[in-house]
Amino acid sequence: ASGLPVIGGRAVGAVDCLRDGENGLLVAPGDVDALAGAMARLADDAALRARLAESALDEVRATYAWPAVVRQIVGEYR
Repeated sequence: ASGLPVIGGRAVGAVDCLRDGENGLLVAPGDVDALAGAMARLADDAALRARLAESALDEVRATYAWPAVVRQIVGEYR
């Protein structure tokens, strides 16, 4: 939601909203080398940073913003 690229642990919660390479990068929990690699990848690739951040922000606005949440709730009641 902040418009920044995200690296998350491949665990419950993160995998529910992050898709590796699409709207963030996922690494195995506790895999320090993978985390360092993902951080280096983002640091070295401005286009990847921008694409991941934009994709994630678009998804947050479409899925998790209050207007979207209200539509989902109203849809359930209907």
